[in-house]
Amino acid sequence: TEAGELIAFNGKSEPISGGDMPSDLGPVREAYIAPYHRAALLEDGTLRVWGRGYDGVSEKGNPEWKAKPALPDGSTAVAMSSTDITLAVRLDDWQLLAWRMAHGELEVPEEFAADQIESFVLNLDYLLAVPTGGGRAIAWHYRQPDKPAGQFPIEEPVRALRDASLDTLL
Repeated sequence: TEAGELIAFNGKSEPISGGDMPSDLGPVREAYIAPYHRAALLEDGTLRVWGRGYDGVSEKGNPEWKAKPALPDGSTAVAMSSTDITLAVRLDDWQLLAWRMAHGELEVPEEFAADQIESFVLNLDYLLAVPTGGGRAIAWHYRQPDKPAGQFPIEEPVRALRDASLDTLL
């Protein structure tokens, strides 16, 4: 909401309530609500994650994350992107951190480091980013972490990544 409150709805357009939403969440800048995990980047730069994916119970229909995403002590996040199985945040020092459900924290390639990235987005296969100096978007297939990052093979200008849904570029 305009007040920074997070109101989430289930598939039946009913608000999610009760134990699923933290009562002390605070003003929310960005959020991602998935079937088994929730993530919120708060206005003060803290990251909150919760849900059944972190409850320590691994069962069919309730995949457990190997490591609960958390910011390093003293760090502040400025941006977030998430899918049902991944989460990435950019810190105020421009460092990019990423986690994948069954793999824990991922080693993000150095092409995504420091002040080289203006904005980024995750989809089910790739971490894509717009370089600060312009040019083509760079991509890393995080499901194949041994492959190096490279330029994303699209002909559209890089600003398309900023303005359009990522799905229209794939």
